[in-house]
Amino acid sequence: MSSSQTPRRPSLDAGKDLFEALRALHLQAGQPSSRQIERDLGRTLSHTTINNLLKGPRIPKWPILEQILVALSASAKIEEEATVSRFRKLWIEASTLAMGEKSGDIPPPPELVQQSKVELARLNALFPYLLDEIEIVAARDGATSFRIPCGFADLDTLVGGWSFGSLVTISGASACGRTTLLLDFCKTAAIKHGLATLLVSADMNPQELQFRILSAECRVPLHSIRTGYMADDDWSRLARKLVEVAEAPLWMTTMPRLNFDEIKTYAESLKQRNELRLLAIDGLSLGREGGLRTGISLELLKELAMDLNLAVIVAMRGANLENPWRRPNVSEFPEWGEVERVADIGIVIHREDHRDPLSPRAGEADLMVVKNRNGPTYTCTVAYQAHYARFVDMFPPASSNASEPEKATAPESADASTEVDATGIPTETEGGAEV
Repeated sequence: MSSSQTPRRPSLDAGKDLFEALRALHLQAGQPSSRQIERDLGRTLSHTTINNLLKGPRIPKWPILEQILVALSASAKIEEEATVSRFRKLWIEASTLAMGEKSGDIPPPPELVQQSKVELARLNALFPYLLDEIEIVAARDGATSFRIPCGFADLDTLVGGWSFGSLVTISGASACGRTTLLLDFCKTAAIKHGLATLLVSADMNPQELQFRILSAECRVPLHSIRTGYMADDDWSRLARKLVEVAEAPLWMTTMPRLNFDEIKTYAESLKQRNELRLLAIDGLSLGREGGLRTGISLELLKELAMDLNLAVIVAMRGANLENPWRRPNVSEFPEWGEVERVADIGIVIHREDHRDPLSPRAGEADLMVVKNRNGPTYTCTVAYQAHYARFVDMFPPASSNASEPEKATAPESADASTEVDATGIPTETEGGAEV
């Protein structure tokens, strides 16, 4: 290009053919709204991201564009594979031209980019996506293409949600609520935000896990569900929520001896078929009889999270603390060395009523974020509702509807032995409900 010529704007001119083809496909599909496309995709992308992509002029990442192409192809009733292949070539040409114009370098041949399995990104090419991520996360508009909400207001404020490619660990004393917290994270992703989730448990079968999910979501005491002593109000609440829970993209399996190869196979299969976003593992032990026997390590799980671009949350086996009456020290957990070295976020659960039901803090739980790779550490206090097998916010978020009964979050007494449900049968105490 001569010095007298005005440089072209790469984001506009480089992607001209790509966006013209995309607009034509959108028109052929009947011009569905960004919210309709969001629903068609199972809310794996936010309507804000979809709307910005359709308007241009920023060249999107290929995985995001590919999802939208699949949805538009289905609406237009045209062959998906041919459409994706055609747009793949347009995207490669636009991306390489944009990088070449930005840097003044000659772009690599499209064939070389297409054959490469490693995605290279120049720093200036990342800025538009980083700005989008900051805007979307700041809006707190549900799940985004970047992160999964935690489901707890203070925790979301602290860590900003679970980033794809991150590894999160949950530790605590035996029977302190690790499985319950892990299920809360899974319910937020799968039921509230419609994100494909896989839960692998070493301790509980799918039926027991389903009982806990129904109890928490329908606000029916777990003891009543397990024994069948349910009042009419319990059946009504169960009926209202049952369809929503049943349609959630949540898969569960029991694996008494956790095996990394099997977990990887399940995750890869669901990633291809259902765009898996969250992998949750319950009951992992890294001691001599755990990790060495099963071949699982946090390093392998971190690699899996990055390779498949999903979040991995692991609930470790309960530790026998030297002094269970006081706040635990991270050095007491056998897995702490590996957590500190590998995990992005490390959470330790502490409940004073775990050993002292008469504690003035009965019904409260501290989620101690003792490791946060990208921010500060902090202790988030939540309410523990043992009879519903769930943790909830102590107070409803400012943006929520306080009139919704399921968000009434005043701490409840952990002395469940004094509570009597509508059937006249005492509700189950915490010690018999948690793994």
